[in-house]
Amino acid sequence: IMLGQGTDKPVVTIRYTHGFKGLAGGDFNYDKLAANIVQKLHMGIFGKGEYSFTAGYIPSTLPTPLLENHRYNFNTMRFLEYASDRYLSLNYTQHMEGLITNSIPLLRSLNMRTVADLNILEGSLTAANGGLPSIAGRPTRSLEGIPYIEAGYGVENILKFIRVDLLYRVTHRNHADANGIKPDNFATRVTLQFRL
Repeated sequence: IMLGQGTDKPVVTIRYTHGFKGLAGGDFNYDKLAANIVQKLHMGIFGKGEYSFTAGYIPSTLPTPLLENHRYNFNTMRFLEYASDRYLSLNYTQHMEGLITNSIPLLRSLNMRTVADLNILEGSLTAANGGLPSIAGRPTRSLEGIPYIEAGYGVENILKFIRVDLLYRVTHRNHADANGIKPDNFATRVTLQFRL
């Protein structure tokens, strides 16, 4: 279900998923519910902001791959590092247009624009889905009450359609994997984007 359309108005999406045991080889009956609100904000000389706020709930008991794995919106998070059955996330991007780049002659002549990112996740796992206290030497898939925060900055409109971001893992910086390896706290993201 999608409510609201338009460039400046919030767009609300509500998604319900039901999994059927036995259908197409499925092993579980389960339910998932998620709601998302997205909006663009015009801020005058400060450019344009874009936010996406998502809330989700999974009342079913499921193995980790079928829970909400948050890798998609968090570039410094490892694959299957954290999972939740209840979560809130905020992804915010500030397109600063020419606020900074117009004062640098080379960047101004190339029409490049600066951008900043902030991604925040608060999630938890019930005990039925593995949300048990961590044991020394074993990684936990739960955020354990500490929000996951990622921040970054970058340049967009490179050759009109390339964007490069440098991202920094602010929290959970020492979360070792099963082999005791700590995560990389920095990531580089290169994307192609076409903005009208």
